[in-house]
Amino acid sequence: MDSDSVIGGRGRVAATLSVFCSAEDGAADCRYLSAIVVSRRGVAPWSLVLMKAAAARCLIATSRYHLRVNISVQRLNIDVVLGNSTASTISANINSIPMLNGSNFKDWKENVLIVLGCMDLDLALRIEKPTSLTDASSPDDRRNFEKWECSNRMSLMIIKRGIPEAFRGAVSEEVTNAKEFLAEIEKRFTKNDKAETSTLLQSLISVKYKSKGNIREYIMQMSHTASKLKALKLDLSDDLLVHLVLISLPAHFSQFKASYNCQKEKWTLNELISYCVQEEERLKLDRTEIANLASTSKDKGKKRKTEYETA
Repeated sequence: MDSDSVIGGRGRVAATLSVFCSAEDGAADCRYLSAIVVSRRGVAPWSLVLMKAAAARCLIATSRYHLRVNISVQRLNIDVVLGNSTASTISANINSIPMLNGSNFKDWKENVLIVLGCMDLDLALRIEKPTSLTDASSPDDRRNFEKWECSNRMSLMIIKRGIPEAFRGAVSEEVTNAKEFLAEIEKRFTKNDKAETSTLLQSLISVKYKSKGNIREYIMQMSHTASKLKALKLDLSDDLLVHLVLISLPAHFSQFKASYNCQKEKWTLNELISYCVQEEERLKLDRTEIANLASTSKDKGKKRKTEYETA
């Protein structure tokens, strides 16, 4: 095949890839390269494959066939070929992953999984490694193996990028599976379940509502703490959580709490949230009316005093 120009999404780019290959379907060492189709020029549908080299990012162009390939590739600037917008998106996705430290593992892992999922690179984290290829492997087997290998390689690089060298060195270099590497890192940040349970339970018992006008958010936060305890195998019933919420409410909710204690029916957590929101709104209106009444009485008092002094 002759050299051909790569065409980007917004027009032709002044860059050329020299690709030399011979099609030999069924060859034992054939490879299937697949990626985003950027252009179709001439008789072959061209594809771009984004790969990571040791020193720089490279682009490889090849036709969408099973080929026995002998490729000579000119390195190109990814920003030029794919356009600044695409490169910026990739860079922004990767840069959104915070650097792992001693206290942010949960957020760090969540960001890693979201980014890899959005970039469609999380295949190696979702499924086990396919069986190694043999001479008898079918084209589908080869394609699936290549997809998994690409996902594993890119995932491992992105994961390692967000880990300081000191933490990265704690995992053996022999671990080349992205899923296993992530699991090894997670082991280093596993918390003591007993200590975490005590901390969460103490928080749930001692918390008090500060009357900042968002009781719904406050109760949902308590529910979230209870769900963390459940994950640690300490399951709190809804009835107990309802009582803990009521106990944590300030004195001006006394009438509301007495009303609940006097009735036979029990509230679900959702009902408690709804009733608490209504009660908070009622208390706000009462305070407003009292403030207005006090202001009116004060104004009338000043008026009488002025009239008396004038007389």
